[in-house]
Amino acid sequence: MPPDSSQQKRKTLERIGKRLLVLTVSAIGIALLFYQIQRVGVERLSLEISRASRPWLAIAFGLTVLRFVIWGLRLAFLSQRVTRCKTFPYFIFVMVTNFLGLLLPFLRAGGTLIRAHMAGRRFGGGTATHLGPNLLDQVLVSISWLLVAGAMTPFLAWKTGNAQIEKLSMALLVGIVLSAGVLWLMRRKASHLALWLEIPRPGRRGKLAGAGSRTLHGARTLLEDRAALAWGLVGGLLFVLVTGLGQYGALRAVGDDSAWWLSMLAVTVGGALGTASGTPGGAGVTEAAQIGFLASQGLSIETATASVIIARGFHYGFILTAGPLAALWEWRRGELSLEVE
Repeated sequence: MPPDSSQQKRKTLERIGKRLLVLTVSAIGIALLFYQIQRVGVERLSLEISRASRPWLAIAFGLTVLRFVIWGLRLAFLSQRVTRCKTFPYFIFVMVTNFLGLLLPFLRAGGTLIRAHMAGRRFGGGTATHLGPNLLDQVLVSISWLLVAGAMTPFLAWKTGNAQIEKLSMALLVGIVLSAGVLWLMRRKASHLALWLEIPRPGRRGKLAGAGSRTLHGARTLLEDRAALAWGLVGGLLFVLVTGLGQYGALRAVGDDSAWWLSMLAVTVGGALGTASGTPGGAGVTEAAQIGFLASQGLSIETATASVIIARGFHYGFILTAGPLAALWEWRRGELSLEVE
């Protein structure tokens, strides 16, 4: 068998293996979620949700919508520091990629690239020009999650007297330091790498190197822009805060008055495990982790399950409603295309 054919076969098997792993983790997460629901009972759970406070449900839903608006505004602000573009379309880009990532798990990791591609088609400049802001946006929101978790775990350790949580806070601190180190290294070395990529190369390699150079130039511009970094981080922290408050609103809706910081920690734990699982939108894994965490902190399994089902139901419901509408909007404008520019 020729070497190219053997290498292609190996790559195909690797892709199949990764997808099977994601499907297996998804199945485990969904099975665990169904187990938790069955512990409560579907009728009891339906009753808990039907009795939920309407005003608090409205607040929880409003916060769910707000987090996507914040995401779009944050990304638009970063992009506007690099190139000329409008604000509103970034909300559309965010909803389209969340919808695609939920339906097609293998596209989830490529959401950043798809948003950059859509921005390039809408505003010009190509995908590479818009990829830098999109990459930095993801780094800053990850740092925001780490900062919130790192700030709150010592408080939880003090409240519960659990020494294991103190170890977790140290691990989070290491994660924050490493993330900051990556940003510092990118700031120092991005221009050198960009210049190296600008060296003429034949064929497709040359095109890819040129795209990489434009991406790094854009990223370095942002990394040297203190206002962009500061407001990007503020936007990331607001995103995390609103996510936690959405879960808090769902808890209040089912009659629980636990402290708001408990909800913050629940979404931090659930979000981290859901993202690590690679499942579409963290489906199954995120919900099971949040329910397990809330129940471990003294909430009844009925209250924990009902509140998480409400909060995550709003999350998925909004994506499945606004996502197709956003995709249709882009399609009718002629902007939704996989044609590479």
